[in-house]
Amino acid sequence: MITFMASGDRLVTVADGFADEEFVPETATRFVSADRDAYLTFTPNATGEVAELVWKEGKDERKIPRIGPLFHALTPVSDPDPARTRLIEAALKAMAEGGKSLAETPGISPGAKKGFAGGGAASTAHTTITFLRAENVAGRGIERHEGRVDQILHYKLVSGKTPRYVIVHLTPDGLVTDYDVVDK
Repeated sequence: MITFMASGDRLVTVADGFADEEFVPETATRFVSADRDAYLTFTPNATGEVAELVWKEGKDERKIPRIGPLFHALTPVSDPDPARTRLIEAALKAMAEGGKSLAETPGISPGAKKGFAGGGAASTAHTTITFLRAENVAGRGIERHEGRVDQILHYKLVSGKTPRYVIVHLTPDGLVTDYDVVDK
């Protein structure tokens, strides 16, 4: 994943919560690195939202599908499917724990069960989640743990004083195939 933040008329990549590489605009959708021979071109969809990013460095070019906005930019909405959220909460806890819990919990893709057999790197085991947003990403070519991702859900993790957030990747049949825990 790559995160950008605006800094005046420039874009800056964010690494571990800190500004990293600066990109200067060439056009409204194309930016060039201030440090090296690297270019970013943002591709908008029919409604004008960024659908993907093309990263070009030297002769190498890579398309990166958009996952979603930064969490601080989200306005919470009411959960359209609280039963799904409870299933996802159980799946996240099982993925964090791994082992028998993971094997016995429904709603997790086979690839995620293989990938999280030893437990997850970011624990969600002792938290509750609050729904923020869902986004249909079908056709963007996102794949996680051998599962095609058609929907991404954004949740706030509630545990302790510092809020954290989780991005949940769902397959076309609604199985959790991965998650990412982020601070912002």
